[in-house]
Amino acid sequence: MASWTQVLRQYGDEFLSWTQQHSVLETKGKLLAEAVRLMLFQEVNTPEEARAVWAATPAILSRCNEQSTYELPFAPIAYIWLHFLDRYARTWRALEVLVQQQCLPLAKYGVRTLDVGTGPGPSAFAVHDFYHALNRYFEENGILEFTKPPELYCVEYSNSMNHYRHNLAELVFKVTGQASQTTIFDLTRAMRDFKSFHPTQERAARFQALRNQEDHYYSETTDMMESELIYTANEAHQIAQSLHRYRLFIFSNFLTTVGSVKEFEENLKDLLNDANAGSVILVLGGAGGEYPEIYDYVDKLNKSAGFNKRIDNQTVSSSETTISNLVYEEARQFYEYLQSLALNKDQHLDMIHKHFSRKRTSAPKTNVRAYRKDGRKHRR
Repeated sequence: MASWTQVLRQYGDEFLSWTQQHSVLETKGKLLAEAVRLMLFQEVNTPEEARAVWAATPAILSRCNEQSTYELPFAPIAYIWLHFLDRYARTWRALEVLVQQQCLPLAKYGVRTLDVGTGPGPSAFAVHDFYHALNRYFEENGILEFTKPPELYCVEYSNSMNHYRHNLAELVFKVTGQASQTTIFDLTRAMRDFKSFHPTQERAARFQALRNQEDHYYSETTDMMESELIYTANEAHQIAQSLHRYRLFIFSNFLTTVGSVKEFEENLKDLLNDANAGSVILVLGGAGGEYPEIYDYVDKLNKSAGFNKRIDNQTVSSSETTISNLVYEEARQFYEYLQSLALNKDQHLDMIHKHFSRKRTSAPKTNVRAYRKDGRKHRR
């Protein structure tokens, strides 16, 4: 069986051309936009609710890296309105870059992805849709080694963000009908606290718990209740070792301050050192402010864990995708809806008013960095 790097080298460009020919992103983007639209219009129905969205918008624009922002009333709605489809498109574009650089991970049993700081899930939805498109391409071309669906695991602290992501996944399933994949429901679950995320410790605890499980039965030979272990050491080891084995790690606007990187350093080290050979880390973030120092810090952590940088400081934008106008129009329609419910002329939101009513501004860019772990370790 060819390695996934060889497969991408041989078929990667053809796959990207295939997605263009079949309007894959447009199709998936329209379905997702319909689900987002349904949710936004369901959640905001009164002038009071519209004013709450307006009130949360400045924080979403300037303090989206602060957890307290998402505790504001209707802040998740403001985030989804302004950022969701745009960041979905940016992540899709970043995944295309991984294909172009033969750095997108593949796996025989489906790529397990850990999305840290998922929010309402723009990156997670993009990964889900991108891999399903890739699997469809492989099936059509008889490349059957890598056609299993992806598995997605989200890490998100905010209960409200988890709630809205759950709702979006259900709406996506509803609007796509029979064509939908049930794997979209992976996005309804989440681990809340990355600070308490310790794969090696959890694996050891799982092993011990399995080894302690006993089956009790009545023995006619001894006329007594007896017990025997349910799992052998090898069986318990195999089960425990499958826990928290990921092929793709995504940090999308999660490592936004030097302080946050240092706060989660031990968790990051555990995760990175524990990762299997062939694992890929995708970091999506900004370019100015603290980001250069953050990236230097992340580079050092990855290098010490055996990851080699494969993509450095490449930028992506939704404007580079075929759904650029869709992203803008969906946001503009909800802007007009909010204005119809509660007219807003706040000068603090002048950038938003200008963007949607006077002159469309350029779509934001995301810095893309990717790292791959070489060598051999555990096999999945």
